[in-house]
Amino acid sequence: MGLKMPTAYSKRLGRDITIEEATKNKIKNELYCSNKNCQIPLTFVDTFKRKNSLVSAYFRRQGKVEHSEECDFNTLGQVNIAARNSDGALASINDKKYNLRLNLISNAIKGSDSSKKKESTVTDVENKKQPNQNFISSGKISAYLSTMKKIMQIKSKIEDESELKNLIEIQFNGENIRWSDFYFEFNDYEKCFSKLMKNKINYPLCIEGEIKSFEKNNADFLGIYRNFCFFVN
Repeated sequence: MGLKMPTAYSKRLGRDITIEEATKNKIKNELYCSNKNCQIPLTFVDTFKRKNSLVSAYFRRQGKVEHSEECDFNTLGQVNIAARNSDGALASINDKKYNLRLNLISNAIKGSDSSKKKESTVTDVENKKQPNQNFISSGKISAYLSTMKKIMQIKSKIEDESELKNLIEIQFNGENIRWSDFYFEFNDYEKCFSKLMKNKINYPLCIEGEIKSFEKNNADFLGIYRNFCFFVN
């Protein structure tokens, strides 16, 4: 299991090189993991097209050789780190399987929103000020958001997406949710919109895209991290 790598150690040059250097100088052999405690052989993958979108070039494992457990590019190792800091949102099923419990995230957000509204009403009457519009950034919600962010970062860097599906199963109120019904890429907007219009989604979801602007109206909001947006229905 491994993540896409932005740098690699070149035996020929005796130092780490970037994707740009490898592309420009056509360096595709004698490459190794830049982590000194790992150093497994790597291969260079050039830019290619997938689902009408370009996938940037990257370094990846050569064959099925695994990164060391301590390596930052070991997929399972990174999922383990996310689980340790998840406050229960990413629960262990066994040594190599986790359960992402979306109901904890949904309930925490909705419960906090209700509390904020009550507190804001009292504050408004006493101080005649507008309700506090700050995003939630502490306690369990912060841990949950950080967990979601970490998982999405892993997904964006993973060599083979099936690895993440095998490592993490998604669950909401006792029901398993398919990754394809939780995470929507650029080309999945129509599918996502259709499911929402038919009320087939009642759980938090992730939409990948470029966010031009955001207004927090009446929608329950989970968070925005770079090109990922999370909502609770």
